[in-house]
Amino acid sequence: MADYYLVTRVHGPSWDPTRGRREQDGWDEHAAFMDRLAEESFVVLGGPVGEGDGDYALHVVDAESEERVHARLAGDP
Repeated sequence: MADYYLVTRVHGPSWDPTRGRREQDGWDEHAAFMDRLAEESFVVLGGPVGEGDGDYALHVVDAESEERVHARLAGDP
């Protein structure tokens, strides 16, 4: 049986509010990282929530434990 976790992620300290999501420093690396997690079916559903580029991101992940969620997402560039 799968264990699903609902994860919210907020903008980090390097977020520049004057630039769009895809214009942020490190966007390409972040997008590639998230694409890999989706291809591996770790991220089942996810994306920005809110107006425009979103106020935060919401993800549904399939993981063995909360610790595994933290460990996998810690690698986000």
